[in-house]
Formats: sequence, C-alpha cells, structure tokens
Amino acid sequence: MYKLSDFGVVNEERLEFLNKYRNWKWDSAIDDVNKKLSDLSFALSVVPSSPVVVFTKSTYDTDGAVTRVKFVLRPSKNAPLYLPELKLDFVVHAGETFYGDLIDIIISWFEDYDEMVKMFTNLDELNAEFQKLEEEAEIPFRVRFTYAFKGLVMDISDEYILLGLKSAVIKNLSSLPIFGTVLESLSEDYRYRIMDTLRVCARPLDIIKTKTVITKNLEIFSRKNIKSELRQLFNRKIEFVAEGDGYKEDGDNFAIINKTGISKEEYDALLADGGEDYALEVIEPANATKKEENAGYYAYCLTFKVSPFDTRTLVNTEMSLV
Repeated sequence: MYKLSDFGVVNEERLEFLNKYRNWKWDSAIDDVNKKLSDLSFALSVVPSSPVVVFTKSTYDTDGAVTRVKFVLRPSKNAPLYLPELKLDFVVHAGETFYGDLIDIIISWFEDYDEMVKMFTNLDELNAEFQKLEEEAEIPFRVRFTYAFKGLVMDISDEYILLGLKSAVIKNLSSLPIFGTVLESLSEDYRYRIMDTLRVCARPLDIIKTKTVITKNLEIFSRKNIKSELRQLFNRKIEFVAEGDGYKEDGDNFAIINKTGISKEEYDALLADGGEDYALEVIEPANATKKEENAGYYAYCLTFKVSPFDTRTLVNTEMSLV
C-alpha cells in the first residue's frame, strides 16, 4: 500500500537519461528527423526503471521539410500495468523546440504511468479487503474499485458493481483504519462498518445511494438520480443496440439489458429450457448482416444485466425484455 507521500516522487535516473535528447539540434529535413526519432525509439526501450513501451510515429512534410509528427505512446502488453486508457496520441509541430517539447511529453507520460501503477497497487489491496469481508459477511454480490476513467459507475450488473475512485481518494487509502498503523480495535471496527454498509444493500447499485462513513470516505455516495449515473455508462436504448448493453425505461421504471448473438444450437437449447429470465429474437435470414452471418448468429438472447427498478424508490419492479 502506497502512502500519500509516495506519490509525486520524480525518478531522477530516468529524468537524466531522457533529458539528453532534448538538446538535439532541429533540422527540418525528413531524413534527419526520422533518423533522430529512430534513435529515440530505441532509447525508450532501455529507459532505466521504466516499463516497456510502444512508441510509433507518422511524419508529415512539405517538399521534404517536416511540418509535424504524430506520435503514439503506450505501455507494452508485457508492462507491469497495461490499460487501453494509458495510450497517448499527440502531435508535435516542427520548430526549434521540437525535441524539447517531445521529451517533456514523454517524461510527463512516464510520471503519469508511475502514479497509475501505484494507484492500482492500492486498488488491488482495497479490492482484496472487500473480497474477504464479502465472504465473511456472506454478501451475495461483489463491490470492486478501479480508477475513475469515466465516472463513478464503471460497470454494473445484478451480481457486481465496479466503481471508479478519484485519484485523491486512491492516493490516500493508506489513511483508512483498515490499512493505517492504528489500534487493531479501530481496524476491526472499520471492517465491521464496511460489512454493515454492504449488508444494508439489497443489490450492487444500492451502495452508491447508501450514506455511511465508508461511502463518504471513498466518495462513492451519489446525490445524482441513479438513472443519470447509469446513463453515463449505458447511453443507448436497447432497441438501437446491435449487440451489447443498452437501457430500457418505462415511466419511472428503468433497467439495463444485455443483447448477445447466439447460434442455432444455443437457441434450441434455450428454447428447450423454457426459462423466463431471457427473451429470444430470431434473425430473419433476408435481413442478416455480414457480421451476423460470419459469426454464425441465428438469434439474439436478451437478459437483464440490471433488473428493472423504480428510479424514485429503487424498489424492484416488473418490465418486459422486449
């Protein structure tokens, strides 16, 4: 678990290594620029105390004189932490400050990456603690945490909720009694408070509308209408979704529905099962798309990802899938 003071620490060895490349003399000739960027690309593969990265470029020129270069910088899939959100697309324009500007951006990206690795280490410990407490309290659903790339609710179903925490909260997790160097009695009391918070929730989505010291400390209590929270994540009505997740609303009733393509064999098995917790929509052969034909889809299966509820009271309600 990283403490707040562990964040914002500059890697001096990396800084010294990369700063050597900021003083390259600018020459707009495309061959010169490409040669120097090729050398830099190799250097980025051996940066001290740093992840393996993928560094690519597209050079734009006018009559052989470079005008701008588009870059992509991201961690390799073999890096300690690989997330699509860590990919950086950026442009550096030609000029005397070209290499200095480029190195500034690269250094900033490495520093952001270091911070993210530390934050995800903290998140792993928080998630492990919640998993233990869920098992101890026999909670029938899971609450997990990640970095708030897109907002509070990052994913949700009737079985789990993935909540995005703000960076300030993640960096300060070590101050929570379950992690801090405090009396064991205070740590134990905080654990019971977490379990009590989970016990009062009938399902995952309830936690963001439950006001306790836990939801306050983690800043996951939301004053927004629950429908507004979910529509930030699921922003298309299910009838406009080709495949995937979408929402359905009927007055104050609201639900998230998953639509998945299935084969003829899967369709026959579901039909024989005769379950009531899904709906089947057969694809008319004449209307089948190339994607559906290539995937071997015969029909779509619709199920509730988040069961219908009244957005005013959060009480479960009834709603048809189609």
